[in-house]
Amino acid sequence: MRNKGFVMAGVALVIAAVLAGAFFLGKNQPARDSKHQDVKVQSTSQKRAAKNSSSQSTDKAKNQENSAFSALPQKTQLALLIYKELPTDYGTGYKTHYTIYMGDPDKIVIVDDGEGAGGMPEHCVMYTDNHDGTFTTSVIDSTAVDLADYSAQNSYWKATQTISQSDLMTAYQEHRDEIDYVTGLFDLGYSARKFVFLPTNQTSIPR
Repeated sequence: MRNKGFVMAGVALVIAAVLAGAFFLGKNQPARDSKHQDVKVQSTSQKRAAKNSSSQSTDKAKNQENSAFSALPQKTQLALLIYKELPTDYGTGYKTHYTIYMGDPDKIVIVDDGEGAGGMPEHCVMYTDNHDGTFTTSVIDSTAVDLADYSAQNSYWKATQTISQSDLMTAYQEHRDEIDYVTGLFDLGYSARKFVFLPTNQTSIPR
């Protein structure tokens, strides 16, 4: 009987030890989970901070380039717009001429009237200043087949792309000689006038 008592006491001690171990494991588990959660939160915050920092750096660079473009002389800004969309004849021995119309707010129409081949609608482009550091380019499209038949009744301005001031500044840095050359191919004698061939706000065929 005494041996049985010792056995029972031993079993009780083992059970008590197991229960105590389970208690301490359970007590420590939240701490480990909390520590893991802290690491996860810190990692997410660091990624978010790095992303925000990168975005801020990009925005700062764009703002600097926009400011640089705005600081350029007006003729250089216009020459950059010409360079992006129209032939300049730079280095060819030929010398074209451009007429510029800016009579409508936020609209710049440039006509390459020194280009001999084709009709006028084929040699002009319109820029819309979006006031966010970008310009939208548009060309004249029409339901007419022959350029000679283009008119305000069958034509409209068709948007083709958006160009950023950052793109223009890159072009200026890479092709400055050509762009400086273009500044001598136009004057601003017509710049206060509206482009009368096609209203600048006509973006569809009139009904």
